[in-house]
Amino acid sequence: MMNFGSRPFILHAAAACLLAAVSPAQTVPCGAGTGSPPHPAAKSAGEDAPLFTLPEDAALQEFAASPDLLHWALVYAGRKVNAHLEGKPETLKANATVVHDATVVGSYPDVAPFSLRLSEGGTSVAFTVVKWRSWTVPLYWVVRNGTRFTGSGTYTEEVEFHELGHPWLSPDGSRVAYLLVLKGKRRVMVDETAVFTSKDARLERPWSPDGKQVTLIARKDGEDKLVVDGKTLASAADIRLLRAPSTYIASSGGEDALIVDGKPCARHAEILGAVFSMSGDRIALSVRDDGGRAGVVLLDESCKAVGTWGEDEWTDILSIRLSDDGRHLFYAARTTSGTLAASLEGPVILGCGSDIDFDSVAISSGPPKAAAWTVPEAGGQVLCVNGKPSGRWDRIELPLVFSAGGSKVLFHAWKDDVLFLAVAPL
Repeated sequence: MMNFGSRPFILHAAAACLLAAVSPAQTVPCGAGTGSPPHPAAKSAGEDAPLFTLPEDAALQEFAASPDLLHWALVYAGRKVNAHLEGKPETLKANATVVHDATVVGSYPDVAPFSLRLSEGGTSVAFTVVKWRSWTVPLYWVVRNGTRFTGSGTYTEEVEFHELGHPWLSPDGSRVAYLLVLKGKRRVMVDETAVFTSKDARLERPWSPDGKQVTLIARKDGEDKLVVDGKTLASAADIRLLRAPSTYIASSGGEDALIVDGKPCARHAEILGAVFSMSGDRIALSVRDDGGRAGVVLLDESCKAVGTWGEDEWTDILSIRLSDDGRHLFYAARTTSGTLAASLEGPVILGCGSDIDFDSVAISSGPPKAAAWTVPEAGGQVLCVNGKPSGRWDRIELPLVFSAGGSKVLFHAWKDDVLFLAVAPL
């Protein structure tokens, strides 16, 4: 236990035994990944396990967790400082501390870490640190696993603030890609090396699965250019990268095309979004036709449509989700009357209130077949499982994860400034 002021700063051991139930492919002994035995509450997969307690008067700034929930990171801050963002005065929490798996990575006085990211395996953490020079013009730099990269960028009104130094870790966490803005130009950096320079460039999920290639999108002559290792692979009026290096949505000539691994897969008047099953043999698209009607299309590995859903009164698709094995599809649509239509291979009673956080929706591979999501309620959040409330928390963190047997939902959540690994049975 370390003391920070009058209130103890408690680092609870991670609940590895409980987490081992998330994936049958992972054999996780008690205490694996933390170097310490699990907290006593973790010995039962049916109990919530405390992991961490915020110090007194601290405020949580950001939280991130690995997809399997085995690793997590957070930023909390203490006293306030005054700054100017985009010419407007704003009060920010400073004296920030970054914690990764119950270990303090670093403390940063009078600065504001943001854009907290974990690698796919959760073993590496990256974030951006912003410091205000004369309290008007901020400088920023990127930190990976406690190592600060010497390059710094300067915020200008031409760059949206959230883009500054936004870090993207390679799959193994050994490298980080980010955007550096200097003298009006954007440099795409990998650690300390500039790999591309453009007046208008952006990063969206830039790393290839093997971590060997960096993909970026550069704007030139009124078009987006998909650039991989310095070479232009495709051009379109607008490109949305879904999976590096060559799976994306391209907009041109009044229609959208889904390109998978560099090959045309589907075309629609408008493709709102796409999700892929972990098994790789299913793709779900949310689409809209020329008449403004929205719908959902399910494709197989050959890009053949194996299912379509839609009604004349549907105006927007709020959420689509595929189970890991691609067998179950969840969608929620907005109708002309403002009501919701949702399905998980049959009608779903949304329940728990209508103000659903659709980014939080998770579905099981089953059996049993199940869906879970969060709903705000009276200063906190409620977990909703199959339309029924399953516990209230001050704050619920994403993702929600179903256990291997599908009988429980696991997630991180806060209550009275204590972070828990929480368990909700179906």
